[in-house]
Amino acid sequence: MSPKTDLSRLIEASYDVAEKTRFLSFEAAHLHLKQAAELGSEILGRSPIGPGACTYLTAMWVAVLRDALSFPAYCVAGDLCVRGRMAFGSTDSDVAQRFGVSCDAWDGHCWLVLGQYIGDISVFRTAYAQPHSSNLRQAVLDEFGPGRGFFLLRYSDALAAGFEYRPKYVVREAEITALINGARAIGRL
Repeated sequence: MSPKTDLSRLIEASYDVAEKTRFLSFEAAHLHLKQAAELGSEILGRSPIGPGACTYLTAMWVAVLRDALSFPAYCVAGDLCVRGRMAFGSTDSDVAQRFGVSCDAWDGHCWLVLGQYIGDISVFRTAYAQPHSSNLRQAVLDEFGPGRGFFLLRYSDALAAGFEYRPKYVVREAEITALINGARAIGRL
């Protein structure tokens, strides 16, 4: 089973069948990726530098892509394994419940999905803040180098670089709005 098929089930659970169909039929073209990258850069330029902001930054990126460009973009929550080791992972069996209450105690990761692409707007900031011996930091430096902002890669390319994204939940519109409002209230966006 493909990652896109697995994710389509989560999209249907958080949205509906029509949104699942929209996701499955969307193929990101060069222009889509260029627009997504420009908006990702703008979001990073307006947010304070610091680790641990995957939920807020991803929610903002997804909201802008959905609202301004009507892209079928999704904020996905789950686990991130880097070079075979868990970088961010949750033993929480009900990630949906965690987002319904508060994401502050959640220990997983959030990323953007746009068609066959994964966008990670926070992993570089978090990796660069890690100790030099950190697996995440070393993988980021080896694969991408220093001073990067975010990536937008095909799932297969992320996997080839040693970054395995395991989706558990697709964040709903109301939760995205709550994340953005909360981040603004505490000065993270």
